[in-house]
Amino acid sequence: VRADMRALPLADQSFGAVACLFSSFGYFEAEADHLRVLQEARRVLRPGGGLLLDLMDPETVRFKLRPQDVQQNEGRTLEVERALADGGRRVVKSIRMIRDGSATLSWHESVRLFRRDELETLAVRAGLAFEGTWGDFDGRRHLPGETRQLAVLRRPRELG
Repeated sequence: VRADMRALPLADQSFGAVACLFSSFGYFEAEADHLRVLQEARRVLRPGGGLLLDLMDPETVRFKLRPQDVQQNEGRTLEVERALADGGRRVVKSIRMIRDGSATLSWHESVRLFRRDELETLAVRAGLAFEGTWGDFDGRRHLPGETRQLAVLRRPRELG
């Protein structure tokens, strides 16, 4: 299904788990849109179901941000420029693909960097329990400034 993650065309409580991988959460400009995504995830999760958010860690991005990269492969050059914006709350990226010496494609990305406390606040507002953060898929601890940030949120079980 291809859909807007703020309005999923899926039945209520139809999944035991939802995953947003490869920093796919945080592309919206308005905080209300990020909240809506979490509310939709809660709606489609069964009680007790989990939501995994694979996010960039803000401190790690600040320490390890590479302002420019150039990659060449099979006659193509990919130029990437990165910077922090919005007081360090977003990482913005400009990408340009050059083929045979002329630009053939370019695009921009802007992703919100969420601190743990900001995620916790959004989770509560969306009706999700914040279970914690991890540093990678191997279960290592989340170390701000060193690892990625995997956040696990859960739809509470129904009482009664």
